[in-house]
Amino acid sequence: MKNILLALGLLIMITNSVFSQSKLTTRQIRNRNYQEVIGHKSQSTDTIIPDQYPMYPDGMKGMLKHISKHLIYPPNAYKKGIQGIVILKFLIEKDGRIKEIEVVKSVNPDLDAEAIRVLKKLKTWVPGYKDGKPISFEYKFPFNFKL
Repeated sequence: MKNILLALGLLIMITNSVFSQSKLTTRQIRNRNYQEVIGHKSQSTDTIIPDQYPMYPDGMKGMLKHISKHLIYPPNAYKKGIQGIVILKFLIEKDGRIKEIEVVKSVNPDLDAEAIRVLKKLKTWVPGYKDGKPISFEYKFPFNFKL
């Protein structure tokens, strides 16, 4: 558990996003730009810069809570002392669902699979918007596995 908490601490530093908020209303979501929630636009390979970036429910705080609840260090990797940062790339669709998950930086097949498993369990995101219309948005996210 201590290792997972350390990993989450490093994850916060890596994403450079400390975001604390309560549940937001639909009006609050429309009126805010959530670039700080998912990172800077340079993290995406998309050429479209949204007016509002996609947001995970409860922001980064909600995402980190989800990860800490569901992430399980793979026993095989733990026994072998394997650690590192797995970076996943995925598409947040116009309806907020996650699609096209891809491992950008692999550490070990077991760690990669665990990061993908946890990412697939995420709730539906609030989609990004450009000119008042929902857009698909590509995003990269690091999962830090540290013993």
